[in-house]
Amino acid sequence: MKFTIKQARTYANMTQADMAERLGVDRSTYIKIEKDVSRATVGQINHIARITGISVADFLLAENSTLVEKGA
Repeated sequence: MKFTIKQARTYANMTQADMAERLGVDRSTYIKIEKDVSRATVGQINHIARITGISVADFLLAENSTLVEKGA
């Protein structure tokens, strides 16, 4: 199953403030990560995965990445 960071947080029954505190960032910083995952560090993504119990591989990052088609 694929999750966005927001869905993973919701699945873990956490608020943005809860997640921000667990990550050691302020809520405004966490909100930016949730809206644009490219603002997150690899360490933060790994920490979110551990906190929520969802593997990094299950995060749906496609909405924030560039699709490169074969032969393009």
